Amino acid sequence: MQAIIFANRSGDELAPLNSHYSPALLPIGNKAVIEYTLEDIVKSGITKIKLIVSSQAKEIEQYLGQGERWGLEIDYFLSKPEEETGLILKRLALSSEESLLLVRGDIFRSPSIAQFIDFSMDFSDDFVQAKMENQNAGMMLLPAALPYIADIDWPFSPHFDSTSVVTLVLHGRCFMLDSFRSYMDANLSLATNELPSLSPSERSYISANPQQDFYVGAKARTGPLNEQDGWGS
Repeated sequence: MQAIIFANRSGDELAPLNSHYSPALLPIGNKAVIEYTLEDIVKSGITKIKLIVSSQAKEIEQYLGQGERWGLEIDYFLSKPEEETGLILKRLALSSEESLLLVRGDIFRSPSIAQFIDFSMDFSDDFVQAKMENQNAGMMLLPAALPYIADIDWPFSPHFDSTSVVTLVLHGRCFMLDSFRSYMDANLSLATNELPSLSPSERSYISANPQQDFYVGAKARTGPLNEQDGWGS
């Protein structure tokens, strides 16, 4: 199995951040958004990636390289910003029989891809829609999902089929990163350990507020953190 990751959002809803980052490269904690998706994919055993990019394609490729850091093989494909998934798949000329994971790499979610794939394999003839926090979790498995591929187009459709398909409710947090507030909430949730499996990997220090720790990199220079009443990453 291989994965197709979509990182082709324009990011207009994130202004002014979109002037500096594509949604896939927004920093959350100490990593870009798309890195969390790549790490999650690696845990599922997938090693071959087709990465769909548009805005800031050059920056994304420079940042990720060919995937060596994660033991992945990444091939890049250009699309129009937020182009329909069906049109993109036609250009890729993929086998209609091959199992393919489609996943958005420009939203932020708790690790869940391996669980989604295992569950979907048990319903190989049905489209399994993945939900997290009652939202579209931005992943699907082909070929069963082929009639529903518009559900992974950005922006997500406000309706979600719950009658003719199998629904998998995944536990965790899911952030669409479709507003500055959503982006800040994602960082706050990570910094305050609401996502324990994604806790920052830097050093943790207690601040003056016992419920708000700091996460500090090796080269960071700060004053006495136990006198600071706040949080950081």
